[in-house]
Order: sequence, then C-alpha cells, then structure tokens
Amino acid sequence: EDVRRRIHEERAYVTELVENFRENGHFSSKQPDKSDEKTVVSSLICLDTSQIKHSEKDRNPTAIWVQNGEPVAGLVERGKYVYYKFKHFNTQNRISVSLTKIKGDPDVAIGNNEHPFPTMQNSTWMQSAYGNDKITIHPFDKGFVTGILYVGIFGTIDSSFQLTVKWVEDPPPPPPTPKSALPLSRRGRVSSFIARSPRTPRTPSSSTKM
Repeated sequence: EDVRRRIHEERAYVTELVENFRENGHFSSKQPDKSDEKTVVSSLICLDTSQIKHSEKDRNPTAIWVQNGEPVAGLVERGKYVYYKFKHFNTQNRISVSLTKIKGDPDVAIGNNEHPFPTMQNSTWMQSAYGNDKITIHPFDKGFVTGILYVGIFGTIDSSFQLTVKWVEDPPPPPPTPKSALPLSRRGRVSSFIARSPRTPRTPSSSTKM
C-alpha cells in the first residue's frame, strides 16, 4: 500500500510539472529532489507523434460511448464493472478522466486497444481511492494510442457516479499553399506549345534555258 501511494504521489508530481511547462514554458518544482526534470523536458521536446499508435477497431462493442466534455451518470453494482469508451485523435495534449462519486465507492481503470475490458488488476492506467478519482493521460505515457480508449468503472460497493472525459484535439493542419503563391521555380515546368501553320511543300521553280 505504501508503494502504491508513493507511485501515485510521483505521478501526480510529474503531471504537475508537465502542466506547468505547457502553460508557462518552465517548471514550478516543489519537490526538486524527487524527479529528474531533464527527463521530463526531453520527453516533451523529443516526442515523435508519428510513432504514436492508432487503433479505431472497437474491441468492446457493449461499452457506452462518451463524448468530449459531456458528463455521463451511471450505476455499478458491488464487485462488477460497467464500461465506457471514447474516440480521440489527440497527439499533443493531455486527456483528463474524472470520476465523481455520487454514492458508494467507484474506482476507475482505463485501457488502450490491448485492454478493451480494463480492470483494477489489468489495465493501462488506473486510480483507486476513496471518493473522487481522476486520471490524467499524456501522449508520452507508455501505452498511449489515438483512436478508441476504454474506461472501466468498478463498484467496491453498490455505487452511483458521474464520468467526464475531456481533451483538446490537435489543431487542424494548415491549408496547402496554392500554386500561384509558390515561387516560379517551385511551380513545376509549364509546357508551352506554339501553334504553327503546316509547312507548304516547296515546288521546284521552273527555269527555261536559252
């Protein structure tokens, strides 16, 4: 239990570092001895989004769809799971999954395409604490994928809850530059054709020798 608590504290600390870096461009560190900031900076700067895996195959058809920023209320029985899923294409911003307890004690686990039925024992990300739970997912997290992610809500006892998933989609790519705006050297070759009238065959001139 102590190890789990320390892991949770370390993750919360790194999350805070990352959020501060994204907002103001520098770290506001309260615990400089507990994390290697250079590693975090390297992860942010060197993140190659082209290496992020993508999966839109729905591996849990019975899971309920959740929309970005729209709270969903639900019930879960003791010892059982209810499943939700959402589709995103975010490669640059964090995803926030918030579980608000209304009654009982629900816990949350999140899975990628390899864990479409996430449990508290087998998931990509999980949070187990009494009361409200929140998981923040970053593109540099191990197991991060675009496409469909799955959310499992476990009932420690009969519970009711509200689930909210939020993220910021990547900005759309800039429109292609029209050819007319490109330098002449980059427009490609323009073939020009000069219309010519067909040649009239020469006729030998007749000359009379005297």
